[in-house]
Amino acid sequence: MGKLKQWPEGLKPREKALKLGIEALSDAELLALVLSSGTNGKNAVELASDLLVKSGSLKNLLSMPISSLMELEGIRLARACQLSAGRELARRVSLETAVKDGVSCPKEVISWLQKEIGYDSQEVVYALFLDVRNRIVSYGRIFQGGNDSVQFQNRELFQKALRFSAVKIILAHNHPSGSVFPSQADRVLTEQLREAGKMLNIEILDHLIISHNGYFSFREQGI
Repeated sequence: MGKLKQWPEGLKPREKALKLGIEALSDAELLALVLSSGTNGKNAVELASDLLVKSGSLKNLLSMPISSLMELEGIRLARACQLSAGRELARRVSLETAVKDGVSCPKEVISWLQKEIGYDSQEVVYALFLDVRNRIVSYGRIFQGGNDSVQFQNRELFQKALRFSAVKIILAHNHPSGSVFPSQADRVLTEQLREAGKMLNIEILDHLIISHNGYFSFREQGI
C-alpha cells in the first residue's frame, strides 16, 4: 500500500472521514486514526489490519488489557494506552448520558452495558438501582462467576437496593459465549427476583442479557 501520505487524497482515512463522515470508515481505518502512524514498513492502515487479524476481531482487540496489547507487534505503551483510552471514553459517554438523564426504558442503557460487561470473558452480574423517578442512584458489578455461570444470593441484591433507597432494579448479565438467548436458569432467576421484589416493593424493571453486539430483554419479550 505504501505510506499514507502517498495515497490519493480521497483514500486517506482523515480525508475520507471529513468527506463522508467518520461512520464511513472501516474498522481498520478507524484504528489507523487512533494509532496515528505505522511501523516497520507498514502504514497505519496496514498495521491496524494486522492487529485485527492477529487479535481475531475488533471486540477481542479492544477488550485486551494494556499489558496484552503491548505484546502485539507494533504496539508499545503509548499505542496500547491510546486503544484502551478510546474504549474507555466510549464507555464513559454512555454512562454519563444514562446517569444524567435517567432511564425512561431499559433499552437506553444497552450501549453502556455492552461496553461495561459485553466483552468480559467471565459471566458478570451488573445492577442499576433506580429511584422513583428512574434516576440511577447507584450501579456496578455485584457478582462475578466463571466462564459460563454465576451464582448469587437474591437477598444480597435487595440489601443493596434498600441501602441505596432504590425502588427499581435493572439487572444485567453477560454470556461470554456471545449468545444472548436466555437459559432456563435465567428464566427461573428472573421470576424469583420479581416475586422477592414484590414483597419489598422493589420492582425488577428488566433483566437483560448482554453481549458486545446484542442483547435480550425479558421486559421487551414479555417474559
